[in-house]
Amino acid sequence: MRLIILTIYMWVLLPTFLLVGAVSASDEEAGLTLGKFNLNGYAFWQFGQIVKGIDAEPIDHQWTNNALLGFTFSATPHERLRVVVSPEFKINYPFPEFRNKPETVRPFGVAYINEADGIFSFGNLERPVVQLALGMFTYKYNPGARHLGEYLFRTGTYPTYVFTDFDWPQARLIGLHATTKAVRNLRADLLLTSEAFMYPLYDFSLSGIASYTFFNAVDIGLGVDLARLIPVATSKTSPEITQEFRPAGYNEFIKADGDTGFYSFQATKVMARASIDPKVFFGSPDFFGKEDLKIYGEVMMVDPIEGYEEIDDTTAHAYPAYYGDLNGRILRMFGFNFPTFRLLDVLAVEFEYFPSRMPDDYFKVEQFFVPVPNVIPGEYNPDDYRGNEWKWSVYAKRNIINGFSMILLFSRDHLRTTYWNGARQSFTCMSQPDHWHWELKMGYAF
Repeated sequence: MRLIILTIYMWVLLPTFLLVGAVSASDEEAGLTLGKFNLNGYAFWQFGQIVKGIDAEPIDHQWTNNALLGFTFSATPHERLRVVVSPEFKINYPFPEFRNKPETVRPFGVAYINEADGIFSFGNLERPVVQLALGMFTYKYNPGARHLGEYLFRTGTYPTYVFTDFDWPQARLIGLHATTKAVRNLRADLLLTSEAFMYPLYDFSLSGIASYTFFNAVDIGLGVDLARLIPVATSKTSPEITQEFRPAGYNEFIKADGDTGFYSFQATKVMARASIDPKVFFGSPDFFGKEDLKIYGEVMMVDPIEGYEEIDDTTAHAYPAYYGDLNGRILRMFGFNFPTFRLLDVLAVEFEYFPSRMPDDYFKVEQFFVPVPNVIPGEYNPDDYRGNEWKWSVYAKRNIINGFSMILLFSRDHLRTTYWNGARQSFTCMSQPDHWHWELKMGYAF
């Protein structure tokens, strides 16, 4: 009941107070322009509850809270060059909390670079043939996705862990990004990026993504990511660690011909997506909102590694072939924007189906530097991970006045808690069918 009252207050009463108290809402473009420089800013407060989940112990109605402040500085030192720098500052509260460890019950702040790149334009300045970004940039290829999806850059290879971040369905990348829209209705992106956040660091990946729009209503996209195509240190990207050398963290398996093989962090990811806006086919009536009725989906496959399990009375599952199941290497997402007739900007319901038979966990990647799931090899049983195939989310957004918006999420996703030092937990706390959480975000922008 308290949750219902709080939701009504946040979505009805508080916006009313803000509207009554607002002196004016400017219709001019947001941001402050000083000569060739432009400044934009944003801030939000986000809170919610992990209603049910798991960490070292079961989680029951654990409160979450954080706030973020960010600025975007942009300049045009040359007509063909635009420079963007965007620092962000975040305050967060750690979980889990431990007795006799006061750092686990204190808020902590972090500062980091959200974007820092230069964008070069080639050809006609009004409609460049190619734009080339160099540096750190944010990238999103599935415009319909509100929470789930965007798998090409938000998943690991081996093991296939998945990331989700509330109201941030995109990726932060470092490298080169070339974009062309020279052909009408066609966009093509080529990315050469360096791994900046997950072990092994610095490896180079090559990705290509293209999308095409039909009738201003149907949008399809295809993409491929040659993950870690160019390793900086082959011994780290493709380690050959045997059971005798490191029993807790080896990555060898038995091939069908009896030879020994080793798992690698290298892989090929293939993605396909589509969206359709049916309103276009019956005149896009004004009583529908811009996002109403849109249907979208995404599929991504990580190429499987063939392996062979040598099973007898003494070596059962001693050398498990983790990645041979093709179905367990394919993520599927689909979503639908329910019509709200302009009461909300968007009300999106999304589902994910991923029948992987291993935990959504990269513990052994960080602890033992091996590309294997966090299981005990001699005791691993794929059937232990059945029943966890589905994820879901309900995402609602409303711009209250110019510069102020509210977002509400109910979800069972890939949420990971954050330690006192800012590190993210390796495993998701949403590992059982009855686990879920909710988040409310109120944000400003200028």
